Amino acid sequence: MGRGKTHLVKKYIQSSSQVNLSSSVVPVVYIRSKFPFSEYALYLDIYQSLGNTFSERPIRILEWQRRISSLLAARGVEMVILDDAHSVGVSHHIPTDSMAAINSLSKSANVTVVLVGNEQIREMVEEHAEYARRFPRIQIHRFKFDEDFVKFLHSLDEQIELPVNLSNQELAGVLYSLSEGLIGILMPLIQLALRKIVIENSFERLSLDHFVHALLEAKEALCIRQ
Repeated sequence: MGRGKTHLVKKYIQSSSQVNLSSSVVPVVYIRSKFPFSEYALYLDIYQSLGNTFSERPIRILEWQRRISSLLAARGVEMVILDDAHSVGVSHHIPTDSMAAINSLSKSANVTVVLVGNEQIREMVEEHAEYARRFPRIQIHRFKFDEDFVKFLHSLDEQIELPVNLSNQELAGVLYSLSEGLIGILMPLIQLALRKIVIENSFERLSLDHFVHALLEAKEALCIRQ
């Protein structure tokens, strides 16, 4: 995945967590892989990310795996996102062994494991046919400021029906500059700007300058969150 991957992942986690605000259910767990990677650290990070503390830490890896699998099931976890997963390639073990540990977690806990990182992930996954099937590659592409980007904005115009057109040449340039051509930044920008406008009750009298100002504030807010 390309630049902007972590931002996109975090926005996805925010949207998924809103579904269960009053519940102990945690549909998505996000962790950043330690450098160098270790299976023990993987289980420890998952355990702590779910708000758990230790009375006594398991020593054996198999005991860790059983405990984590039970915990993920109890909390209703459906997906574990492992960011900076390319560190698997520089673990204390050979990459295939580390990938086997991740694959085993996915199977034993019946969760989807999403690996986020750079091109090294593709090399690790494609070395083994089973991993290639279980971890299909999805790459984040960056738009160029061209006709395709404007067409995409036009498709949003048709869906959102704003008083201003996102595909307006001037506004399209602003949107591209703020998002750097990445959908994972562009969509949260637009959403936050619209939320601000709705709160101010100024949607019907929205002008181009007003919307650009809201976009700039949204960009600042997103930078703070990161």
